Amino acid sequence: MYATHPTKSTLIQTVVEMLDAMDVAELQVDQVLDRSGVSKGSLYHHFEDFSHLIEAAHVFRFGRMIDRSITSLTAVLVGAPSKAAMVEGLKQVTRNTQAPELAGLRFERARALALAEHQPRMRTAMATEQARLTAAIADIAREAQSKGWIREDVDPMVLAVFIQAYSLGKVVDDISAEPIDQQRWVEFIDNIVEKVLLAD
Repeated sequence: MYATHPTKSTLIQTVVEMLDAMDVAELQVDQVLDRSGVSKGSLYHHFEDFSHLIEAAHVFRFGRMIDRSITSLTAVLVGAPSKAAMVEGLKQVTRNTQAPELAGLRFERARALALAEHQPRMRTAMATEQARLTAAIADIAREAQSKGWIREDVDPMVLAVFIQAYSLGKVVDDISAEPIDQQRWVEFIDNIVEKVLLAD
């Protein structure tokens, strides 16, 4: 994601860690400088302003989630010796990514997307990360198609966006006062995979 100057990386990592423990509205520039050991002059050498640093940290966190998704989906395809094994692997990925205890990560992703809406600089950076995830999932789908495991008439890019949409969309239920039954949810996704996506 980031191959940057060490000072810039230190500042981003400091904010990333601080966001694990506090709300972004609570972050102050002096706190970040104290914790990172970086001078104010160095901060403004690497970033246009403090909000630029905050945006970079959000993008880094967003990219980190993307890398987890790519790694888990790639492992399923690379490690699957058959279509049946791929299906079982996808079922496990579904259960891992849709787990109630990962609600915080889904909220974080939704927050980052919402923040980017009116911040062109952040939106551009996140668009790059988002395109990377979509392309990676589409490549995985094409590989599965080449093995005859996924129907040829399924558009890999559309499938990539669909997978991300239902994964992120679980946040709708995460906030519900009466969440749906988790088992019924993952079984519904399993049915879509088996009845809509898989080749005969």
